[in-house]
Amino acid sequence: MRLVGVGVLAGMAARQGVPLLGELTAWDGQWYLGIAERGYDGVGEASLDADGQPYSSAPYGFFPLYPGLVSAVADVPGLSTATAGLIVSSVAGLAGVPAIMRIAAHVDPRPRVGLLLVVLAAGAPMAITLSMVYTEALWVAVIARTGQTWQEVEWVGWHFRWDFGAEALEWITRGLLDDSPVMVTVGVCVVLGAMSLAALGAVRRLPWPLVAYGAGIVVLMLGSSGIPHAKPRFILVGAFVLLIPVAVGLARRRTSTQLAALTLFVLGCAWYSAHALAVWRYAI
Repeated sequence: MRLVGVGVLAGMAARQGVPLLGELTAWDGQWYLGIAERGYDGVGEASLDADGQPYSSAPYGFFPLYPGLVSAVADVPGLSTATAGLIVSSVAGLAGVPAIMRIAAHVDPRPRVGLLLVVLAAGAPMAITLSMVYTEALWVAVIARTGQTWQEVEWVGWHFRWDFGAEALEWITRGLLDDSPVMVTVGVCVVLGAMSLAALGAVRRLPWPLVAYGAGIVVLMLGSSGIPHAKPRFILVGAFVLLIPVAVGLARRRTSTQLAALTLFVLGCAWYSAHALAVWRYAI
């Protein structure tokens, strides 16, 4: 599934005249590569915050596990830091496959449900970040709490704060009612879909830890301000739980129906992910 996403991105990047490697290491990827190469202090010397102002603590908004692993892999002779980052993301993504299948087995023991959930999660909106120099493939580290110091960096440097959904409501309203860019409109649909899936998981009586995790991801995404058009990416760390009812439902359908639905889903999400990197000019 990830090869499909990368393939679509490669085609769109070529059309825009930009290198594929540059897209796979864009935005947050540059921060992680810089931290892996020069450390937090080395990157902080020339760092700018979300407003373009000097802010030496900006790198501390990025968790250390991922760049630490990238730095370790990059010590292998012949490997660049960028290649090491892509290797770490790929290995982490593969390591998550059996875990996702075990989670699916708690809801429905049929192996097909687990396989469908893996395909859906790997092909979800913004799943391209699973193949980038991003931390999404290490979602366990992403959702870990590291205390007030990190929160202060996020609030001051990156404008991430709890606003009880005020920014999300404004963004959703603008995306549905105004003449918004396609990225905004589709992103709003992704967010609304995640909200519906979180509710569906509760109605279908999934195990409460799964319901709590999926709903918690959605609530955190909606209630926090910062970069509204990146909200679909933030949902990705909960996609493997939110999509369980979809996987269970698909498993009851004919194989032809499953293939048709998965093809449309994966290709549509691959286009959205590629458009976000190769065409959309803002950070994801």
